[in-house]
Amino acid sequence: MNPTAMLAILVAALSAFAWSANRRWQLLKVGRPTDRLDHLMERFVGTWRYAFKQEKMGYYEPAGVAHKLIFVGFLVLLLRSLVLWGRGFVPGFNFWFFAPWQPLGPVY
Repeated sequence: MNPTAMLAILVAALSAFAWSANRRWQLLKVGRPTDRLDHLMERFVGTWRYAFKQEKMGYYEPAGVAHKLIFVGFLVLLLRSLVLWGRGFVPGFNFWFFAPWQPLGPVY
């Protein structure tokens, strides 16, 4: 793809996101302020356990396994989207570990 067209698409997408995020930010400002920087380690551990490790999904055996597989599938799609976005600017773009000559390249 032409880098100029890719840049135009990227600017349009980021502008739409900024507009949408600004509307939500205005709603968040209506609420009472609170300190979100307290207990940072607990917050990071909780994020790791429940968002990335998907720990609660182990309680629901068949559905939990399916949910974890779907989550991994979305991570693969995210990586593919990033590679394609990079190729919009540099045609031979690859993440260093997904290049065709790297061990994970042919698998991916």
